[in-house]
Amino acid sequence: MDWDERLLTGVEKIDAQHREMVELATLIRNAMAGGTLSPEVKTALGRLVTHTARHFADEEALMREIGHPELGPHQVMHRKLLAEVTRLGHDLEKGAAMTALGLHNFLKYWVWDHILVEDKKIAATLAAQTRQAGSD
Repeated sequence: MDWDERLLTGVEKIDAQHREMVELATLIRNAMAGGTLSPEVKTALGRLVTHTARHFADEEALMREIGHPELGPHQVMHRKLLAEVTRLGHDLEKGAAMTALGLHNFLKYWVWDHILVEDKKIAATLAAQTRQAGSD
């Protein structure tokens, strides 16, 4: 789950935030290598929740600004992802058992699949608008 250039959207601010999300997810994965949920994992997950809430707000503001047609469904996905990662954080604080594999799989889906599929649509809308503005 390391950073990969395929995750680039071409939107500098969003790409920087995505890179930080991947770094946090990788930190969590590495900290859980022994199969335990250490305080380091809990701290990194808390940082990931905070960072993600800020990132989603920024991303949705960009979508509004460019008139992205899928803002509503994208917001729903964001709410579900944020609710799930927040729940995981609360469960960890309560001492709930979670396998390293379960957390890793969730983070992998979230970081890779959401960015590669959904967030690339934002970049495509922005690129189309830039091309259109250049031809006017």
